Amino acid sequence: MESKITHPSDKMEIVAWSTVIEDDTSLVLVKLGFGYSFGEASGDDFAVQMADGTRYDLKDRDILRSAPLQAEFISTDKRRVYRVSVAQPEAFRVLDEQGLLDFWQNRKDVKMTFKVRAHAWSQESFLAFQNYSATEPGIFSFVIATQEWCLEILSGEEPLIEDMGEPIVQQAAT
Repeated sequence: MESKITHPSDKMEIVAWSTVIEDDTSLVLVKLGFGYSFGEASGDDFAVQMADGTRYDLKDRDILRSAPLQAEFISTDKRRVYRVSVAQPEAFRVLDEQGLLDFWQNRKDVKMTFKVRAHAWSQESFLAFQNYSATEPGIFSFVIATQEWCLEILSGEEPLIEDMGEPIVQQAAT
């Protein structure tokens, strides 16, 4: 059963989105690409170093061969890489934690992945706004939240989330 919250002031609706990463509070957005030509195999690996000095090395993964919008997240707790793909995105945006405040205040029964509609972006964005009317609230945006960043994807289809395996992890010297 989906949790449903309607924000009283602007009719924002937040609904649970059940995914393999919905409970993961250690996600870090590390790679985002849009367009089929971006990210083709370059033979180069990609690395991310966290504030604690831990380094995650990701092998070159032919990102964006199958969908025009793809993002990769590292779960620092699970030591896994997750790829999010959307074949037909209408729009997307990345928010910092400041942009998440309205979501956090109104997402009582949902987790790190959720769906939202009739929120501020739907009033600001032409792409989002064209899906709304007085009688039909429109399609949902799919949200993947982390402690620092949030990826919001407006699409008529649910994004695909794949477990891409383990990154190579190098612990910081102590």
